[in-house]
Amino acid sequence: MARGRHGTGSRDAKPTAGPTGTGQLASAPFRPFAGGFLGPFALCLACVTGGIFAAGVNLAVPRLLIGSGFKVGPGWTGGQAAAEPIQVPWPLFSFMTALVAVAAALLLTLCYAAVLYLIKRAAIMRLLGGYYADAALGGKAQRQRIAGQWTLSRAVDLLGLTVGVLAVAGFATVIAFYAVNPQSFPAWLISFAQALAGAAAIALYGFTLSAFRNRSRRTMIQFLWDVGTYWPRACQPFAPPCYVERSAPELVNRLNGLLAPANDGAATRLAADLAARLGPGIDEKALAGELGELTPRYHRILLNGYSQGSPIAAAVIAQLPRAQANAISLITVGSPLRRLYGRGFPAYSGPDRLAEMGALLGGPTAVRWRNAVRKSDYIGDYVFRDPYGKAGLEDAGPVDKAVLDPPCVVPGDGDSVTLPPIHGHSDFWPDPQVAVLTRSMVRTGDGHERPGQPADAAPVQGLEQNVPEARRPSMRERLTRLISMNNYVR
Repeated sequence: MARGRHGTGSRDAKPTAGPTGTGQLASAPFRPFAGGFLGPFALCLACVTGGIFAAGVNLAVPRLLIGSGFKVGPGWTGGQAAAEPIQVPWPLFSFMTALVAVAAALLLTLCYAAVLYLIKRAAIMRLLGGYYADAALGGKAQRQRIAGQWTLSRAVDLLGLTVGVLAVAGFATVIAFYAVNPQSFPAWLISFAQALAGAAAIALYGFTLSAFRNRSRRTMIQFLWDVGTYWPRACQPFAPPCYVERSAPELVNRLNGLLAPANDGAATRLAADLAARLGPGIDEKALAGELGELTPRYHRILLNGYSQGSPIAAAVIAQLPRAQANAISLITVGSPLRRLYGRGFPAYSGPDRLAEMGALLGGPTAVRWRNAVRKSDYIGDYVFRDPYGKAGLEDAGPVDKAVLDPPCVVPGDGDSVTLPPIHGHSDFWPDPQVAVLTRSMVRTGDGHERPGQPADAAPVQGLEQNVPEARRPSMRERLTRLISMNNYVR
């Protein structure tokens, strides 16, 4: 979103840089996943998982297809001859046995998560009155529905614990399989591991096929793909191409072009070249004016980052020249900057890096950054401080702003009234709360120059006064927008 187009005259007024002193935005205590060792744990779990599926495809699937006639056992140097006619290297069986330990660890983790869910949901039920002024009007089922969704959205906070427990359980079993002598393992355990590994391989294949028909599963795979392909190939040479290596420079070039001086003569030079080559008799001045309309220039730009767009926007702003970064305002919604990237990759998105990003955007006293925070969002969260306090909504500073989801509590329950939908990580832009937050950024910006105000014009109030007449929304467009917002909460 860009507002405040350059005029054709001189560019006397320039963007005012926000203060960039040594102060930083106040930040809540920070705890990285797995104590900062998520990378080693994830690598260990990836090795165990790869071994499990390799063993499942090579041993368990043939056994499922051939039947009991396919008998194979672990080969171990220095041991006695096994009863099975076919012997294969013992690591295949160690990984299959590790699947049993990983499944048991996962079951225990799920039990712990279920107990934690009940405790957290009860706590949120008691706090809803501080978040919604009309919470008492809603029935118990409606309040349980909201508290349940808000609690489930916290499941990603157990990512570090889950990865660590599964990695330790699987890797320890692989080591124990060799240390204890593979041929001393019970035959029933090896048979059970073979069947479980085969079922896991078939289940993974079925999940992949079902993703073509199930949107939620496609979204899950898409999220993992987005995170995996965000980092350059230097981090993993076998990874797919990194899309940020292309999208970030393209957006940087786009912003540099939009923020370039309006009287740099580029349109005039292009018009003269086109006229000389293609139309000698054409009016070069009129053509230059038309070309200038095709490449508008602005003094301020409001950048929107949704979900994965938040770290992309942060990477783009960090690469902009300081003069260009001073002309950028930022709104992030569903942002995983702190919750996932900060806790998973603290060296790149930790509190220090976020504080530097806030300083680039005018922090801490006139920061040009707003982050919409939903308690129901299972991916995005706050960046610096949580606006959802223990006693209700709190002032978390200038960046993080609470966006309630659902936006209201209606009297009664689902049997007598249509309950407002809970959108979670989707439908941010139709949300009237986000519309108000965006409008406030366009109208006020950082407290210095307004993002919606032309650089060569006197200060004016209101967004629509800064938009050219031809671009003002019609009455029909306003009514359509109003109906869309009304449907959002129904």
